[in-house]
Amino acid sequence: MKLIGLFAIVFLISFLFSVFKYNADFTGCLKELNSMITFIPYTFGMYLFYRNSSYLQKKRLISATVIGYIGMFSVGILQLLTNVMGSNALNDIWGYLIEDPRWLVEEGRLQFTLSEPSYFTYHFFCIILPLKKLVSDNYKKMYNIFLIMYSILGLFTFSSLYYICLIIYIVTKIFDNKENNIKKYLGICTIIICIVAVFIMLDSHLLKLTGNVYLIRFDDLYHRIAQNQFSFDNIGGDMSLSTRTTLLAIGILGFLRHPILGYGFGYGLEAYKDLISTVNPWWSKNSELMAMYSQRDYIFLGGIYTNLLCGAGIIGLIIIFYLCKDIVGSKFVNNSEKITFFILMLQTNLIGIIPAMIYWEYIRIITDFNSVE
Repeated sequence: MKLIGLFAIVFLISFLFSVFKYNADFTGCLKELNSMITFIPYTFGMYLFYRNSSYLQKKRLISATVIGYIGMFSVGILQLLTNVMGSNALNDIWGYLIEDPRWLVEEGRLQFTLSEPSYFTYHFFCIILPLKKLVSDNYKKMYNIFLIMYSILGLFTFSSLYYICLIIYIVTKIFDNKENNIKKYLGICTIIICIVAVFIMLDSHLLKLTGNVYLIRFDDLYHRIAQNQFSFDNIGGDMSLSTRTTLLAIGILGFLRHPILGYGFGYGLEAYKDLISTVNPWWSKNSELMAMYSQRDYIFLGGIYTNLLCGAGIIGLIIIFYLCKDIVGSKFVNNSEKITFFILMLQTNLIGIIPAMIYWEYIRIITDFNSVE
């Protein structure tokens, strides 16, 4: 209820901004409001189900969720075979399963049943991994194997966000284990070996032999940084990375410029046009950033932190606090999951992360129910 009240205040302030500051341009305010409205039925639907359903119904939902992700995994395997074998028959089968966006598969990226490959990251770290807590002890070993296979298949999304989160999760998982056992040291050695192997591959240009545009992109970025000092201008050659870092920087600077009320929730475009030249003098070389400046009426500034801070000022900071405090104090979420979750919040919106938080809360509810049983 506190969060609902805070968001109501934010939307009211944003509405007043649209009237008095932005000449009755309601675009930004309505965009954010529409995204929240689509989320409300989902939220209350889950709430009513978990409050009024029996234990057996909850267990069936868990089973249905696992089956659903097995289906998503199967589609990912089909996409991988399509890419590797180049089979028209597999392509046709894939066409019956889901139509768009075909170009992602054709470029060699897996997107499972999702519209964007990087969305896989949210599903894997916010639902598929925590789901293990609710799986019956009889199936835990099988589910562990399933997790390992899923994590390997996720590598073929070629999502830099997934790579970053996977590395952070593995490292924090190792050090979250307080016992100095052999598994811990083997894990550390495995990570070091993998990092060395990646650098050797990048340095030898082996990735370019595959012809995959995303592997070539990582290879080129590595060599630009290896041969020169790391700078904003250097990463500017990679449009995706340059775009993400630019939006995050604008969100932070926007908050520093207007820390009390921000630019108005949903009016990140105003902050973007005001600060883009200051944050990234090379923005005009990036076609993605140029398109945002001239062809859009709304943009999301990187992730939850920056969008709330820049759009809502001090109230946005309070909302972030309420979003994070339960996860920080939760004994049902591992430290490795918590840290990965906070990294994910850098690059996702509320629609992407709040359902995961609700899901984790219901893991706590069911865990309590199991202990009573």
